[in-house]
Amino acid sequence: MDKYLDLRLTPLAHQSENPWAWWKTRKSEFPILSKIYRKYLSIPATSVPAERLFSDAGNQINPKRTCLAPKLVNELLFLKRNNLYCEIDFD
Repeated sequence: MDKYLDLRLTPLAHQSENPWAWWKTRKSEFPILSKIYRKYLSIPATSVPAERLFSDAGNQINPKRTCLAPKLVNELLFLKRNNLYCEIDFD
């Protein structure tokens, strides 16, 4: 870890460099770290959170609620998505 974090021994990769290629060339130098990075660099991107947000927005903005201000819709969606993290007592 110390060698990996020391910029004198392991210089930063260029922004245009492929992370997979960088780790492949340094596989023997950092055998354990290269396994970890291969695992985490292989996580596929997903659009599920964005699709859920659009679905929630569609449920909030219906024909009876078309006059809602954009700020209010934003706040409603924020509360809907974060209700598990908020402890609000309305009593």
